[in-house]
Amino acid sequence: MGVFLSRMHLKFFRYDKNYLLRAVQEELRSRLLAYLCGQGRRAFQQHFNPLGLEDSLSRQIRSTRPRLDGLQDVYTTLAAIYRYHHGGNQLELLFNGKSHEEQYHLDWSLCFADWCSQLCADPVFVRLLLGISVLQPPKKGHPSLAEQRLRSLVQEKWGIKVHKRRGILEQTA
Repeated sequence: MGVFLSRMHLKFFRYDKNYLLRAVQEELRSRLLAYLCGQGRRAFQQHFNPLGLEDSLSRQIRSTRPRLDGLQDVYTTLAAIYRYHHGGNQLELLFNGKSHEEQYHLDWSLCFADWCSQLCADPVFVRLLLGISVLQPPKKGHPSLAEQRLRSLVQEKWGIKVHKRRGILEQTA
């Protein structure tokens, strides 16, 4: 977990200083990745098995516990994109009785759920997601081509490239 924590503490853009939001995103990492896998399973049924026919692939997808380690970079990318787009909420005054952590928890969870729905509407994304989390055996070392392609799809969707060294770069047409 220490490797993933250090990734979350990289500054991806100049004003990436909302440490409360980063802590909330890190706290929710495994829960939201499990949610993404669940959404991917439901989307698989909608895209590729709308009749709900029982076959070996459907059983494997339904019964296999998802491996979240291959999705860590995607989560880090989505979290950075969220902080980039919602950077103005750092000094928000709350009058609803919630702490900033509670508000960030709610806002990030709702946004992540919305983004999951958008991403899972793409059959290519669903295939890659399930390939990484359920169908492929776990790999050590460098990210697989499927992991890189999944991250690329996320970055293309929001028109942003997230580099570990150069930070966030807006894509130009």
